[in-house]
Amino acid sequence: MLYIKSIALETIYSHGIETFPEECCGILASPNLEERVIEAVRCSNIQNELHKKDSKKYRRTAKKAYSISGLEWMKIENELNEKGYYYTGIYHSHSNGKAYFSQKDRKGAMLDGKPIQPKARYLIIGVKDRKVYDRKSFIWDIKQKDFVEEEIKIIE
Repeated sequence: MLYIKSIALETIYSHGIETFPEECCGILASPNLEERVIEAVRCSNIQNELHKKDSKKYRRTAKKAYSISGLEWMKIENELNEKGYYYTGIYHSHSNGKAYFSQKDRKGAMLDGKPIQPKARYLIIGVKDRKVYDRKSFIWDIKQKDFVEEEIKIIE
């Protein structure tokens, strides 16, 4: 089960609404490596820049995909570490109103058939017409050898 502070979820929702119809993305942070997310850190979606530089390699624009700069990621992780927080997962939005773990999401989370970060959470919100319609969280299940949906509990 993913426990998430209401203020972190509000950050994610407002980010998704502001960037619609493009996907938003960011990092989930925790004071430990457990499932309690207390902060959501916004990231810039650089997918349009990547698409512009190499549209054959990066076929999708930010309306259908997201990418986080490695430099921004490192900066955020350093800031989190200074606060005593850890990377717990990633959030992003889908602009069709549905929250689901797409094949592209799965591919981005895997390397050689194994999860890159087996304990990471993937929180996805569905945004349409500048409203959040859906939210789901996914985590790697070692028994099923797949990403499975997990329950989300909002905490104060």
